[in-house]
Amino acid sequence: MLEGVTWFRQSSVRIRRGGVEIHIDPWGIPEESKADYILLTHPHYDNFSEDDIARVRGPHTTLVAPASMRKQLEDVDHLMKP
Repeated sequence: MLEGVTWFRQSSVRIRRGGVEIHIDPWGIPEESKADYILLTHPHYDNFSEDDIARVRGPHTTLVAPASMRKQLEDVDHLMKP
């Protein structure tokens, strides 16, 4: 059931399924990886790493974040609201 799911640290998780790669709160990613989607949950230092986001983000990656992170992410693709 957890095939394709990799936990890195804190809340940083990668899900690979059906040729799609999703990173949730990429932080401390030790390997090369390119995300189709990046989901950020909040801006704490152990959940929001601009370096790791840049490492896994490609030209076609969709970045999704809470509306409260608008100032930190000028190039976010989708902002979420509760």
